[in-house]
Amino acid sequence: MKFRLFVLINFIPIFFFLSCNKDISRSSNDKETIRRIVILYTNDEHGWMEESETTDGAAKLMGIWRNVEKYTEDSLFLILSGGDMWTGPAISTWFKGQSMAEVMNAMNYRAAAIGNHEFDFKIEGLKERIVQSNFPFLSANIREKETGEIADIAIPYIIKEINGVKVGIIGLTTVSTCYSAFPDYVKILILFLMMRH
Repeated sequence: MKFRLFVLINFIPIFFFLSCNKDISRSSNDKETIRRIVILYTNDEHGWMEESETTDGAAKLMGIWRNVEKYTEDSLFLILSGGDMWTGPAISTWFKGQSMAEVMNAMNYRAAAIGNHEFDFKIEGLKERIVQSNFPFLSANIREKETGEIADIAIPYIIKEINGVKVGIIGLTTVSTCYSAFPDYVKILILFLMMRH
């Protein structure tokens, strides 16, 4: 349980609001200044897109979002993943995450943090999923070992406008990726904690 909590903390993207409205002098009771945003968040999906004895699957999750959260594509919702999207059941592992990327595209994910399992099919496999996905892969702390620059597989942050509010989304990858992923797959990269620099 402790390990899972550690993973959750390290994959949660950080959100900050850049601007809520133009006139900050208005009363906070003025309903025009209040904007609602709903963040629907998953992580450690591990390819469990189909319903099983232990998981509800993507279709049931989408049903919950639509029926309980009242999700619609053209609304105030922001769907995000904290990473570790594939490697699990055969349908995801065999196709190296391709089927999971297709499902997440259909579910209208807006961004995903890069987790250690995104490297399960080497950097080349991750690049294939990045091209296939309709959403960006975020990590502000993955650098190329040679140059120290942000790796070309990652975008440090994005800004999305939801319900008239600009929302900054920063992705962070757990620093344990250097040894929790197959080390040879990530040897050209370095990870560091942003707080140390």
